[in-house]
Amino acid sequence: MPWTYLLLYILASFTPFVTAGAQCKTEVSIPGMALDGFVFKVISVTAPRQCDIRCEREIKCQSFNYVIGEKVCELNNRTKEARPLNFRADPTRFYMRRFVGRGM
Repeated sequence: MPWTYLLLYILASFTPFVTAGAQCKTEVSIPGMALDGFVFKVISVTAPRQCDIRCEREIKCQSFNYVIGEKVCELNNRTKEARPLNFRADPTRFYMRRFVGRGM
């Protein structure tokens, strides 16, 4: 029986541990800002979360603007990092970058 515990201890010491922080991917929206000039698709939605889902499904989508009063997603084929001069203040929108599988 003590050998079983010793074996488990040895195996556990070689197992890489991953923290919750390393597993969780987060992206923060930027209120009052939008990427201008790179919209390739406009979609009506009932909630902002749907923009994120639709952007993930579109291989071309790298970020999106959400038009707050109209409940509309504007899917972008660029990011604010790739086109910083086109990242502008707009109080009617918020900007969000696609996290998973995006390119520049």
